[in-house]
Amino acid sequence: MSQYPIILIPVGIERVKSALPPKPIFIFTEPLPQQPGAEPQKLNTTVIAVEATVATVPSVAIASQSGTVSGLLLFLVTAGAIAAQAWHQITTYPQRKQKHDGEVAD
Repeated sequence: MSQYPIILIPVGIERVKSALPPKPIFIFTEPLPQQPGAEPQKLNTTVIAVEATVATVPSVAIASQSGTVSGLLLFLVTAGAIAAQAWHQITTYPQRKQKHDGEVAD
């Protein structure tokens, strides 16, 4: 038992054992998934601020120049429209949030 058998492995088998397989070529036909976007906010303050500025400045200018009730009435109408826009954003928030969460899950 002092001698072990000598195993001779052919050169071809040694070369095949040390060789690496070719790198696979992946061709994806589907586009990569996209993020659905930022999470919706309950109230879009930027839109409200822009609407308020665009609506308030002309109505105040008309009210100060004409001195009649039409300027005040215009101001009240624009303030009501801005409040309606804010109310609409607040009431539609649950549906927008649910739609966004569904897109994230997909």
